[in-house]
Amino acid sequence: METNRKHSDVEEQEPSAADAWHDLLAQMSELQAYALHLANAKVDGLQLVVRQIATWAAVGIVGLIAAAGVLIMAVVLFLKGLAQGLAIAFGDRIWLGNAVTGLGLLVLMAAILFIGIRRQQRKSYNQRKQAYAERQLQQRVAFGRNAADHASDAAL
Repeated sequence: METNRKHSDVEEQEPSAADAWHDLLAQMSELQAYALHLANAKVDGLQLVVRQIATWAAVGIVGLIAAAGVLIMAVVLFLKGLAQGLAIAFGDRIWLGNAVTGLGLLVLMAAILFIGIRRQQRKSYNQRKQAYAERQLQQRVAFGRNAADHASDAAL
């Protein structure tokens, strides 16, 4: 029975330092392999997302170019038809139909540009006017008077 007892004591003993070190290195190697696998999976996932974004961007650009082409073609056909209709109305004077259509388009574009600039100027003026009014109100609250009051007092 004593030999059996020695055998069980040997099995229950702690592993040697060399064995523990070997096990630790094996586990570290396994952990490194798993970490590398995870990093590669994350990089591949990121590459897939970038590739998908690039693909959809290319599809969007092609679609935008196609839509612009269709729009330009529609405008050209409309203006050509208008010019031809005017040419017939002017007694088959094609040059006159083209000239009136071109001039009309230029006048229309100039009017749209002028109106847009005026609207932008008016909007900017009103925003600045509002900002100055708010600033003067803050001055009146803080100091009991504002810059306009001070200027009117100085003018007297």
